[in-house]
Amino acid sequence: MRSDINLIAEKCGVSKATVSRVFTGKAGVRDEIKKKVLEAARNLNYMPKQVAAQENIAIIVSDLANLNFFSGFYSMIAMGIITEFTRSGYQIKIIGISEADTLGGYTKAAILLTDEKTMEENMGKLKNLSIPMVTINKTCSLAHSICSDHAQGIELAIAHMVQNGHEKIAIVLDNAKNWAGKERVSGYRKTMEKYKLKPMSEYDASFHNRSMTETMAILMKSKPSAVIVCGEGLTARFSYAVNLLNIRIPDDISVISCERYDLSQWLSPPHTTISQNVSELSTTALELIRDTIAGKSEIPHMTLLPNQLIIRESVKKI
Repeated sequence: MRSDINLIAEKCGVSKATVSRVFTGKAGVRDEIKKKVLEAARNLNYMPKQVAAQENIAIIVSDLANLNFFSGFYSMIAMGIITEFTRSGYQIKIIGISEADTLGGYTKAAILLTDEKTMEENMGKLKNLSIPMVTINKTCSLAHSICSDHAQGIELAIAHMVQNGHEKIAIVLDNAKNWAGKERVSGYRKTMEKYKLKPMSEYDASFHNRSMTETMAILMKSKPSAVIVCGEGLTARFSYAVNLLNIRIPDDISVISCERYDLSQWLSPPHTTISQNVSELSTTALELIRDTIAGKSEIPHMTLLPNQLIIRESVKKI
């Protein structure tokens, strides 16, 4: 808990106004008084509001009461952001978007880790924030966007499948309607056309649509030889579904999923994956926020970062 400025003034035998002048750097305070005030502040673990504002970065989430939102990709990017920003001397504050209007001047910038629907519903509150904002893998007219090139990731996956003899390649998405989903579908269709292959139906396995088990049961009726599973949050659900349906990987169907460094390599068999560069997404967010705070990057724009393919054992050569 931060000590009160009145306590510092009392301990140093000076007025509250004098303490305030020390912290704001105003003239008229003798060096010995300044030294005494700063030493007292350190001993009391006091941080003036002006300094706190300079070091405080907010992570705005959809709902603070439901941090299960931090699953799959969001858990990885949240940890990456916290690591990179803390290492650079920033303090991180996680706040629900419903309370975004309480940030005021105590925060220098914000990272939006919310879904696009929630951002749209709270656009009024976000407009009132006079701080730089960055989104990760989302688009927002008020914020800079740092995104993985999802179409390029799908192209990598299909190219690998084709190299291994696959032609009937299906795709399952965690959300076909958001920006990332649309980019993946676009990349899927264009790359299938590039290889003169017929696209199959796109399957949406989002929670509000249908279960992964139901999705896979329907998909397998089309007899694909391979499937791309899009969305880090789908990996565990997909593995459960194929086990329940007695679908063998890669004997019955080859699979490329999205990299979960805490899961993908430990599956049986280990999955070949499309890997977003979480570290680069985090460091790019840090650099962009620094530039924006310094007035070097005021107009919101999108930065696209490439994916890489991690080859393991879930794709069979046919």
